[in-house]
Amino acid sequence: MTKIVRGIGANPSEKNLARLADRVFLSLWSYPNLFKSPGQELCDLLAICGDDVLIFSVKESLWATNKDFKVAWSRWYRHAIKASVSQIGGADRWLREHCDRVFLNAACTEPLPLNLPPIERRRVHGIALALGATDACAEFYNEKPGYFPIAPDVHGDDHMNDNPNQLPFGVGDVRPGKSFVHVFNEPALDLLGRELDTVTDFTDYLTRRERIIRSGNLLDVSGEHDLLACYLCTGGPNDPHDFPAPAGNQKISIAAGTFSSLAEQPHYVAKRKADEVSYKWDWLIGHFAKDILEGIAVGADGGNAGIQEAEEALRSMALEPRLSRRLLGQSFSQMFREAEIRGVDRFARVMLPQRRSADRSVGYIVLILACREAQFGGDYDLYRRYRKAMLEGYCLDVLDKFPNLKRAFAIGFDASPKVTGRKGGSEDIVALEIAEWTPALKSRLAEAREIWELMRPENVIRSALSDDEFPRVKKSRGLKAHHLRMMECALRRSARRLARRERRRKRQSPIP
Repeated sequence: MTKIVRGIGANPSEKNLARLADRVFLSLWSYPNLFKSPGQELCDLLAICGDDVLIFSVKESLWATNKDFKVAWSRWYRHAIKASVSQIGGADRWLREHCDRVFLNAACTEPLPLNLPPIERRRVHGIALALGATDACAEFYNEKPGYFPIAPDVHGDDHMNDNPNQLPFGVGDVRPGKSFVHVFNEPALDLLGRELDTVTDFTDYLTRRERIIRSGNLLDVSGEHDLLACYLCTGGPNDPHDFPAPAGNQKISIAAGTFSSLAEQPHYVAKRKADEVSYKWDWLIGHFAKDILEGIAVGADGGNAGIQEAEEALRSMALEPRLSRRLLGQSFSQMFREAEIRGVDRFARVMLPQRRSADRSVGYIVLILACREAQFGGDYDLYRRYRKAMLEGYCLDVLDKFPNLKRAFAIGFDASPKVTGRKGGSEDIVALEIAEWTPALKSRLAEAREIWELMRPENVIRSALSDDEFPRVKKSRGLKAHHLRMMECALRRSARRLARRERRRKRQSPIP
C-alpha cells in the first residue's frame, strides 16, 4: 500500500470546506481539489462513502454594494451559484463517463484511491457553496448570521428575473429537470456540519431536502436553520427524520424562529450532551483511516492491506449515524471501565445492530486483552498476532451464533495500564464476511472455540442501552408535541398570508 496524499484546498474557503469534510465524512472518504486532466480541476471536493457521492463546488463573488439590488443579485448569482451549478453538472457527467480518470494531483499521476459505486446504485448530491453575499443578506434582514431564504417555487434562471413574489436572496431549485444541486452559504453549511456530522445523517437530510423542495408542497422558508429544525423535530425511535406531509390542500409552512425554539428545548441540550461519548467512535475510525492514508495498514494476512480492502473494512463503521455511534460509544466506554474495575486480562463485548444502525446485518466485537510477560515473553509482535487470531475467532463465533449477520468487525485493544502496569498499546481490527460455511471455516471455528473458550454461556451478560435520540428531561414539554404546536401556528399564519395575497390580487385586478 502506498501513501495517499490528499489536497488541502487552494484558498481559505476551500481549506475550511476540507476541514468540515474531514469532520463529517472523515479523512479517508473526502478528497479536496481533484483533477480530470493535467491542470483541469474536476471539483473543489469529492466525498465518497458507500453508495453516496457528494460533489462540492465553491465559488465566491463580491457583492456590489453600490448597485441596485436586482443588478447586484443577478450579477452575484451568475458568478457564485450558476458557475457552481455548471461545474457540478460537468463533474457528474465526468464521473459517469470516465470514473477511472480522476486524480489527486494536477499532473494526474496519482489516481483517486477509492472506487466509485456502480451507477445503478450511485446517489449523487451536488452542493454549491456560494460565498460573498452572506453579510449583505444579514444586513437586509437585520438578522445574523445571514441564512439565505429557501424559495421552492423559483426555478433556474428565474432567480435572476424580476419576480415581485421572490424573496430577496431566496434560492430554490437552481437546476430544474436535472440532478438537484443544493445551495448553501457559509453559515448554512457550518450549521449542517455541526448538526448532521456523519455521512449518513448528512446525506439523509440532503435526500429529503431535495424531495421537499421539488414536491411543490413547501412554502418559502426563512432560512436553512428553520428547515433543518423542522426536519429534526420529526421521526421517532422507529422512524427516520423527514418533513411532515401537507395537511389537505395546504402547503407546509415552517415558522421563522423554529430553530431558535428547538435550540432552547431541554431535549435538544440533552441530546448534545449525550452525543459526546459518540465521538470515541469517530476517533476509532480516524485512527484506522490514518494508517490507511499513511500506507501502513495491516491486512488480514499480516502484510500491508490493499487500499480497497482496508477502506471496505472501515466503511460500515463510517456509515453509522450519530445516534448509533452514541450507543456504540457508550458500550465501548462502559466495557473499558468494567474491565479495569474487574482487573481481568481478557474482556470482550459483542454489540449487535440497533434500530438506528446503518446496516442491520453488521455486528461489532470489542476485545481487551492484556499483554503479559509470562505469556508472550516481552514479544509484543507475538502478542498482536495472537490477538488478531483471537479477533478472527470471535468474528467466526458471532457470525455462527447470529445467522442474521452478514459481516462482523472485531477490534482489539491492550488492557489498561492499571491492570498490567504496562504503558503504551495498539489497536487491531479484523473484518469478516462469510458467503458460505465451508468445512475449513467450520474447523477453524471449532478450533477457536476450543482454544479460547469463546462466548461461553456462563460468561455472557446481556444488556441494552437507550436509543432515544432526544433524551427525556424532567419538567419539559415533549419535543414532538412542541413541534406540532409550532406547525399548527405556522399553518394558521400561512392561511392568513394566502388570504392577504388573494385580497391584494383582487384589488390589483382591472375592473371589468
